Amino acid sequence: MSPYRIDARPARRHGRGAPVLPGGAGIEVYGSHLERDGVPWIPISGEFHFTRSPRATWAAELAKVRAAGLNTVATYLFWLHHERERGTPDFTGILDIRHFVTLAAEAGLDVLVRIGPWAHGEARNGGLPDWVQHGPWHIRTDDPGYLEQVRRWYAAIAGQLDGLDAASGGPIIGVQVENELADAPEHLVTLRGIAHEAGLRAPLWTMTAWNTAVLPTEGFLPLYGGYTESFWTDADEPWSAGCRSQFTYTHLFDDTSIGADVMPTARPDSTSTHRRFPTPDPYPVATCELGSGMATAYHRRPLVDPDDVAAVALTKLGSGSVWQGYYMFHGGLNPPVRGLQESHASGYPNDLPEFDYDFGAPIGAAGQVRPSLVLLRRQHRFLADFGPRLAPMASVLPTPDGEGGSAATLRWAVRTDGESGFVFVTNHQPHEPLPAHPQVALSIETESGTVAWPTVDVGVGAYFAWPFNLDESGVRIGWATAQPVARIVGDGSDGSVSLLFLRTPGIETRFALRLPPGASLTGALTDVDDDQAGGSGRDGDVVVAVGSEPVVVSTGNARIELRVFDAGDLDAFLDSEDPVGRVTSPVWMGRSTAGPGPMCDGGSLSGGSVHGRTPAGGSGADRADAGVADLSVRELAPSGVPPTSRSASNGRLSAPLDEDFAGAARFEVDVPSQEGLLRVEWTGDVLRARLGDRLLADQFFSGAAWEITAADLRERAGVPARAALSVTLEILPFPPDAAIWLDPRARAALAAERFRAGIRSAHWHRQPR
Repeated sequence: MSPYRIDARPARRHGRGAPVLPGGAGIEVYGSHLERDGVPWIPISGEFHFTRSPRATWAAELAKVRAAGLNTVATYLFWLHHERERGTPDFTGILDIRHFVTLAAEAGLDVLVRIGPWAHGEARNGGLPDWVQHGPWHIRTDDPGYLEQVRRWYAAIAGQLDGLDAASGGPIIGVQVENELADAPEHLVTLRGIAHEAGLRAPLWTMTAWNTAVLPTEGFLPLYGGYTESFWTDADEPWSAGCRSQFTYTHLFDDTSIGADVMPTARPDSTSTHRRFPTPDPYPVATCELGSGMATAYHRRPLVDPDDVAAVALTKLGSGSVWQGYYMFHGGLNPPVRGLQESHASGYPNDLPEFDYDFGAPIGAAGQVRPSLVLLRRQHRFLADFGPRLAPMASVLPTPDGEGGSAATLRWAVRTDGESGFVFVTNHQPHEPLPAHPQVALSIETESGTVAWPTVDVGVGAYFAWPFNLDESGVRIGWATAQPVARIVGDGSDGSVSLLFLRTPGIETRFALRLPPGASLTGALTDVDDDQAGGSGRDGDVVVAVGSEPVVVSTGNARIELRVFDAGDLDAFLDSEDPVGRVTSPVWMGRSTAGPGPMCDGGSLSGGSVHGRTPAGGSGADRADAGVADLSVRELAPSGVPPTSRSASNGRLSAPLDEDFAGAARFEVDVPSQEGLLRVEWTGDVLRARLGDRLLADQFFSGAAWEITAADLRERAGVPARAALSVTLEILPFPPDAAIWLDPRARAALAAERFRAGIRSAHWHRQPR
């Protein structure tokens, strides 16, 4: 047996104290958590860039974001998109921020606007227009010439957002100025002052705090991040230590690896009058960039699996996060103007695709829902229903910070108020799987005594959260071996409450219940004595094993139903509850077939599609039911040899140029006239889609299929809605010896095809009605 113990008693809180930041509109920031209208509150935000998504889809896509359990949408305003030429900023069409924010409010979402002027987001110049980037001033400083341009930009934004702040009844709860500025705190203060003078208002003003940044000590809420993969790492580097650390419970939220190649690290001898923060940090732990996917650069093309995303999100909660902010939650495409991306040509260390910014996000650029959304939605429902209890709770680690996290030791933590709380366990990480942990015995010292769970086997890849001393209507759940998800209050006068739990795979579901006098138990349950249970079994506790049928506790004043779901049944239930409708529609989950299939050049791709961006899941019958049709692909020209590789000054490979595509393989695909999704599985190096001379879209091969909607294709091609069109796909063969990092699964698939340029399949997914 492997005993693991945490003493929760020191976490007992004695009042919340005074707010540590000015708030407004009912929002207050305390040292431990945020509150809204006096109730502890956990914002759940996701990045969705409106200028990277068709305007006509915004309402539907924001509804999906809300259906995923988010309560806030975050978005950048890329100055480059709005004012490429110096003059009057454009806020029409896909640039209409006011319309986007208004639709977000209608979807029931709060809004965090990240107004720059420098935003990054893998945009050229970090989102600055060329005329600002190369103007006669020092950018990202208090240079008067630069500030005059920023003043005009902020005034334009303020004019668009007038009356949409939370205090005026609008949805805007936060404004972020700049991004990833590590060593100029005075400049952040200046920018906030300019924004306020321009008329921008919000209860919260935020700043990114990673990379050992020296930050203003007052007036801003610092937000952190954490990614499971990084495109900005060199091609010859293994999985980065910063990414690995995200799967470990820690109170060190600062991640020095995020954007380290473009972000200067603050100097210890900084002459700034500001300091990092007092010790302990006075602000609650909040995030804005938990990686729910990852972009691809030409030299490095990661894949992020759904469980990677969900495991990191859960680990951040156990580490003390009171704001779950994802980047990106909705993928996108750069506007149909060439050269808007971060690139070597624009002086940046990475070459990004010109248009593709899908990010492998929970909602893809084409609006397709991915399995990561389904996994995260379970956590979001838990935060919606149990968040007011969780938010003020402190995070307690089993060892001093920095001493845990080895593979040989179980990774776990507790959120607690000293008496009740939740235990978090993470035994999942990519690339370097953690070993199984047999015979784990968890115990927690609380103010009323010891809580001890039954001895359990924690399998490879497991991650979960279990409650302890959870009170509900006079009934106490001393411990449970299932994860709480939802609390549903009945409509009647009998005080009925249903508590919904997710079964932890491989572990028998048990509850230790302390019942008030006169209470009764009914339902399909088995009494387990204390010795068999191995749990705390305090005097008066009833330990029960719960199967597929609910257990009901009747107290006379209340009726508490305990229901335990397997994952699929839970997701179906959450679908049925959602007013938007099913978000796990098989059409928009995407499909890939298992097993080899013909390539258009006569080859085959062993094992089918490589990755969980749109993973396998379903038979041919499923595909037919989902409205999926095969499309014919015509080969127009075979490919030549890979073009000569080029490197930037930092040694990272550069993306091929237009002239390099003279030797690309060419294929033609007919896109039907109705609305739907085109999905192409391919191999090679770079794919580009064209209509005549117009470049519509692109993708670097990473193992994920290329997906785009017909509406996007037509809009980008400038053809009428419902028009049929034939798209030309040009694909370069992959240079097998080039310094390009690929996920091993993707490289194996390429090697099986001898790195040729080819199309395995093209499918048409009719849009669900």
